[in-house]
Amino acid sequence: MGNLINLRHLDICGTNLKYMPSQIAKLQNLQTLSAFIVSKSQDGLKVGELKNFTNLQGKLSISKLQNVTDPFEAFRANLKSKEKVDELSLEWDYGATLDTQIERLVLEQLQPPSSLKKLTIKSYGGTSFPNWFGDSSFAHMVYLCISDCDHCWSLPPLGQLLGLRELYISGMKSVKIVGAEFYGSSSSSSLFQPFPSLQVLRFRDMPEWEDWNLIGDTTTDFPNLLHLSLKDCPKLKGTLPINQISSTFELSGCPLLFPNSMLYFTENIPTNFHSSLVLNCTNLILDLTLSRIPSSASFPRDGLPTTLRSLTLRDCENLEFLPHESLCNYKSLEELEIHNSCHSLTSFTLGSLPVLKSLRIMRCEHLKLISIAENPTQSLLFLQYLSIRSCSELESFSTNEFSAHLILPI
Repeated sequence: MGNLINLRHLDICGTNLKYMPSQIAKLQNLQTLSAFIVSKSQDGLKVGELKNFTNLQGKLSISKLQNVTDPFEAFRANLKSKEKVDELSLEWDYGATLDTQIERLVLEQLQPPSSLKKLTIKSYGGTSFPNWFGDSSFAHMVYLCISDCDHCWSLPPLGQLLGLRELYISGMKSVKIVGAEFYGSSSSSSLFQPFPSLQVLRFRDMPEWEDWNLIGDTTTDFPNLLHLSLKDCPKLKGTLPINQISSTFELSGCPLLFPNSMLYFTENIPTNFHSSLVLNCTNLILDLTLSRIPSSASFPRDGLPTTLRSLTLRDCENLEFLPHESLCNYKSLEELEIHNSCHSLTSFTLGSLPVLKSLRIMRCEHLKLISIAENPTQSLLFLQYLSIRSCSELESFSTNEFSAHLILPI
């Protein structure tokens, strides 16, 4: 391999290499190196050998960083100088942390170039992030993913990344509070606008997260947010920035949030919550997904935003469906999916949703009747796809008044 001294591009994705063969150190003309696996033995390359690949560009993934036991090796890699690398992934093996302080020093020395556009951090074992992480000098960064950093107890000041558009945070098992440190050191100033470009924000698998302290007052936390997703945050409670979402809201596995964010409980209301709905400016939301609501709950008395484009309900067995008389108000709803939800629903009337194009109903256990609305001709013209699956008590269904792609498996 070392004889290919003029090689420019080397893609080793999917090879299951355990370390980088030492001969690769001779390929100093490489412009593309898809992955670099750090060795802990003398047979392979240390991370410091990256210093010799001065022409690297595009995407670079560095894995098995737990094998770096000397932070000086990370310093030798000189990632900061590789200005043509615009996508970087730094990965440790999950659960392989031996010394949290060493790992913090290693990450500190692996500072990428300020021209970086995309950054992924996986299974980092330090208790905090280095100072460069979230620094405003990374003005070109548009994508950031942080996952399975079990020992970190707080998030870095990501609000200072002025160009950031997509942010994914998962598996931060020690984080209990998300507050001012998340937005940046100047978040208390009315002149500072955190996350000015953020469009997609997703949190997942945050088992200890309890409070999300929003800025409020005259500052908008996320002025351009399109999509907010919260999944598997069982202890999270309080207020969400849903009045700042202009497109999609997903909520799953967050049982303490339901009373204050989307629904009100009809029974067993926790004493530290209000049963009244707290959902402002809902007409901004176009796509709504709710899943795994554990208790009996109802939609707000005033209904959902009438601008909804799609509604998905999954594993919400005790959720009461929207009142039949209100369905005619949803003049933008094109897609409806009811999956193992709304078990109290015994009938559904086709044509009651004026512009519905796609209807999927699966495992609606007590559904007995699907009927056609009176004078449905106009509304049924929109219906293109209809799927009814595993509704064991379904007794009556008339299909002769419309033409659609129909799926009715036995």
